[in-house]
Amino acid sequence: MDYENLPDDYFLTAGAFTKKLYRDQYPAIDPTLPSLSQQGRVVVITGASSGLGAHGFPISFAKAGAKAIWLVARDKQGLKATRQRVVAVDPSIKVRAISLDVSDEVGVARVFDQIKSEDGKVDVLINNAGLSRGGPITSTAIDGIWKDFEVMVKGTFITSQYFTKLLGPTSRGYIINVSSIVAVLAMPGSDSYALSKMVQSAMQRYIALLNPNIIATSLHPGTVATNIVPEFFSRFAKDTHDLAAGTALWLASEDAQFMNGRYMSANWSVEEMVERREEIVEHDLLKFDLKIAPYAT
Repeated sequence: MDYENLPDDYFLTAGAFTKKLYRDQYPAIDPTLPSLSQQGRVVVITGASSGLGAHGFPISFAKAGAKAIWLVARDKQGLKATRQRVVAVDPSIKVRAISLDVSDEVGVARVFDQIKSEDGKVDVLINNAGLSRGGPITSTAIDGIWKDFEVMVKGTFITSQYFTKLLGPTSRGYIINVSSIVAVLAMPGSDSYALSKMVQSAMQRYIALLNPNIIATSLHPGTVATNIVPEFFSRFAKDTHDLAAGTALWLASEDAQFMNGRYMSANWSVEEMVERREEIVEHDLLKFDLKIAPYAT
């Protein structure tokens, strides 16, 4: 792919599902909307020391009135700064910051034991931890490729499993896997990151099928300037933290339950998504699937 000759909005319009596209927060995803309220909810956010995990998701869920926000990441200093941002939004919210690698099952188990002990429940899990150490699968060191999978695939397996155990079989819960456009659009050079995101994004379909009380979705957050975006890609990164964060609130709302098991981009209009709800459900759209035409006799 020749990035130099692509227009700045290429990744905004590529694969667009709605006519109206956004790059920043808009009224339908305003965290103060009653329909997006997170009152009384306990929220777990991984990858919470930088990027969307530090400047996006925790802030929107705090503005929407979450009861408790658990921040998980490896970087202690980054976590401390994120916690301060959340408290600045609403000092009454309980915020816990825990330094942890999500691929460490023992550590993740301890976190959910602590949540159970302190809050007695959990409502929302945002699998946002991400890494991009690999590259082309035929030439990059295997350790680098596999580290991407350990964080975004194994880590998501682990957090989703312990979230589901604490949630139980009847309480309503929401799992949002933070995906990427590279999960659905082949971009040479991003192989290991893209493939790990593809697997992560397909997980919600299985979670949704086996756990009817969980609404599981994957969210492409748009093209946001984060610490894993390469410099040459920065001219495409015009989407804001607030856009993805507000869309995550919508995915954790009653209005978005038809999105269960599905993928969406934060750039897409949630109002148009609701208008097309019957079409999406009837034709089983926005799922990771292989469509094969019947053999013509």
